[in-house]
Amino acid sequence: MSARSDQEVAGALLHLLAGASRPLSVPRLLGLLGLRATARRRLRRILQDLARQGRIESERGRYRAAAGRKLEGILQPGEGTLPWLETDDGRCTGPLWLGPAGWAGAVVGDRVVLTLFGRSGDRLRARVERVLCRGSLLHVGRVATVAGRRQVVLLDSGGAALPLGLPAPELPDGVYVSVSVQGGSIPVCRLETALGRPGTLQGEMARLLCEAGLDGDFPGAAEAEAAAGADRRRVAARKDLRDRPFVTIDPDDARDFDDAVCAERVKSGFLLRVAIADVSAFVTPDGAIEREAARRGTSVYFPGSVVPMLPRRLSESLCCLSPGQERAALVAELILRGGECAGGRLFPALIQSRRRFSYAEAQDILDGRAACDAELGHQLHTLADCAAELWHRMNERGALDLDLPESDIRLDDEGRPVAVAPAVRHGTCRIIEACMVAANEAVARLLRDSGLPALYRVHRPPAPQSMRIFAETARALGLRLRLPREPVPADLARVVREMSAHPAGRFLHGPLLRSLMPAEYSASCEMHFGLASPAYLHFTSPIRRFPDLMVHRQLEALLESAGPEGVDLAHPPRGGKSRFDGRIADRAARAATRLERRAAQAERQARWLYHAAFLAERIGETFEGRVCAVSEAGLFVRLEPSGIEGLLRREVLGKGWRYDEGRIRYARRGERPALTLGSPLRTRVIRADLESRRVELDWVFGGSA
Repeated sequence: MSARSDQEVAGALLHLLAGASRPLSVPRLLGLLGLRATARRRLRRILQDLARQGRIESERGRYRAAAGRKLEGILQPGEGTLPWLETDDGRCTGPLWLGPAGWAGAVVGDRVVLTLFGRSGDRLRARVERVLCRGSLLHVGRVATVAGRRQVVLLDSGGAALPLGLPAPELPDGVYVSVSVQGGSIPVCRLETALGRPGTLQGEMARLLCEAGLDGDFPGAAEAEAAAGADRRRVAARKDLRDRPFVTIDPDDARDFDDAVCAERVKSGFLLRVAIADVSAFVTPDGAIEREAARRGTSVYFPGSVVPMLPRRLSESLCCLSPGQERAALVAELILRGGECAGGRLFPALIQSRRRFSYAEAQDILDGRAACDAELGHQLHTLADCAAELWHRMNERGALDLDLPESDIRLDDEGRPVAVAPAVRHGTCRIIEACMVAANEAVARLLRDSGLPALYRVHRPPAPQSMRIFAETARALGLRLRLPREPVPADLARVVREMSAHPAGRFLHGPLLRSLMPAEYSASCEMHFGLASPAYLHFTSPIRRFPDLMVHRQLEALLESAGPEGVDLAHPPRGGKSRFDGRIADRAARAATRLERRAAQAERQARWLYHAAFLAERIGETFEGRVCAVSEAGLFVRLEPSGIEGLLRREVLGKGWRYDEGRIRYARRGERPALTLGSPLRTRVIRADLESRRVELDWVFGGSA
């Protein structure tokens, strides 16, 4: 707990209590905050301070948010139609149910004052009291004609129907448009762009991009800055490593290569060099590019396209570690013994990648199915041996290695999905993962020990309640897991191994992930539970993640006071001139977490959209599949071989089927076995709706079950 200030803990408490359905005890709060029992006394003191301020209430030793509590902040879009409120300290409260009359003329993006009234299910009941100022977000709506007047029905603000201001071109009713909202108590929509028709792949993708606030175009000032981009670091300050056999290994459709690796055997183990694009040397501090990158937070990847964080002249040219090109890099040179970093240095360098491998190409070479230059073949085998030691050590300390399904979507020349299959996770992907984790940990320890503020990647321990629910889920499938109330990483790593031996074990990886706390960015250096790492951050992807760029800024401060050999990772210099303070780091961490989750939601929604588009051409076709989730709505079935998931509603199962929540199954008396996780089914596609991004199935009787 000492790693977080009183202010941070108080903010987390208010956020937690605002979303609680009932008063919470101190032990429960300790668990939900990921704190140990030894923090009880300090937590009670913070609770008492908040109670004296009138921000929370105490009831028989339990605590809740003060009734009728007012909050000021900006309404942010959430998943689905329910917004969240982002307060000035960067925290988000929600999802909010405002009801038809609770919006009071507000729309998503506005700064408002609202009152919280409690909880309804998983939603907070609230009412907007007043709109303080209009936001600048673009909104998606449908054009409609009501009593001869043109209106736009907004999709993200409670279905508000606002008049369409002039000038406005003739548009057919129902078409998607992006609009800005102007005016005070009587708001009006100003048309920005016509997006397309609902139910079409083009229209739905344009809607998704607008709803997520994503734009492939950059402001003119940022593009001009990129066009004039040049290395700000002196060439003489860079170590010449162009003779080293660096290679990049990435997905076959990657264009932004921000990491290259090479390794060699030494007497004590391995010398691993991880070269990362020196983006900070090309981006002016607080310039147009950096401000736009902070606003975007991350690159967002869709089937066949990407919305980059940086202008393409940087992300795909000047900073990209393309093969055969001299490129500026920051190199973490790690001395590895038994899979542990025993020292090393960090320095600016000039490198030249020898070859760009895809994961599949590199795997074919390692498996003897393909050949390449002898030196590069030897380099791949050395990297594989080095990564094997790193993984062995990570497994020993309890790092989690979950097998989560990903989708490989192939498009034709017109952008339509023509093939969908589960993505193959090659062993070469694990090589790069191990190298990146090692470099990120080394830089995290370096910045922690230097005393400079930084953005860390933290993953707090799971709440006991979440672990209990997961254990009950596994027990319903006949898998009895030994889970302590406060598990350490090694406990869950053992559980993953036990799951792998169970027939339905692969369908438990998703529930286990959902039972864990989500990883986030923080200005405090705390444990990363999933990696079993005491210090971790993101350093290795500055082309596509803004927190990495901020980390590079602080490394610049250390390198300024270092000699020509760079910074000693084991003995970092102290007293470097920090590029930002702890308050800026804290605010940036909260913003980066929110933007990362927005990007993940957009990528997930796009994947569902393309899945629906793929099956829309296959209505009536039958597919084998296995149950991957069970809910009151019905069974979710993962189709083979595509891996697409569809819903088999309980209504189509037939009479007599009963949902057994405790045993996570549907059952009925008679000849058929129960339907639960892993049960095989033959299904028919009956609906693939692009607008809702959902697939619905029918059960083909006589098929598997």
